[in-house]
Amino acid sequence: KAIFAGIWKVIRRLESPLPRYVETFPFPELMERAGDTYYELVELPGFDDLKGRLVIDWGRATRAWHQWLRDKPILELAPVGQVSPFPGYLDFVLSFEELGDMIRHPDANRVWHQMLSAVAGIYLITDRLTGQLYVGSAYGKDGILGRWKTYVQSGHGGNVELKRLLDAEGSRVEDLTFTLLRTLPR
Repeated sequence: KAIFAGIWKVIRRLESPLPRYVETFPFPELMERAGDTYYELVELPGFDDLKGRLVIDWGRATRAWHQWLRDKPILELAPVGQVSPFPGYLDFVLSFEELGDMIRHPDANRVWHQMLSAVAGIYLITDRLTGQLYVGSAYGKDGILGRWKTYVQSGHGGNVELKRLLDAEGSRVEDLTFTLLRTLPR
């Protein structure tokens, strides 16, 4: 299976890659080899609404980075705003952006809403930039989901330390991730 990322048109064939790869790439010798073929590409417009939603059967050549568009069956078209299928209570880490999408699109994330509103629990927020950890609990009427909605609405959910961080350093919510440590009955 493959998730649709876009469609590109070949503009021209190149002698070497353009633009050059980042200078800090640890294996520059892998980027240019005699006999390699490089192309200048331009992404075709009109397919943005399918990116990340359309799942196709990649076929038998699963190691190929490109495929021809012939005979590629569509397996799924995920609803707009779907984060991912619910993996289980202790098997996910959501970015702040994913959490927001999940909450703003309840129909597309129906199972997430059902499962997270059904339980109370202990959760962990991680600041990916600093490594700072924030542990919280959710025990209200709407369980974990209800508590996490307050983070999406305010950015800090009333957490004193997160509020201090966001007041001092502006909008850093994009650096936060959310996961569950333990579920409890509501």
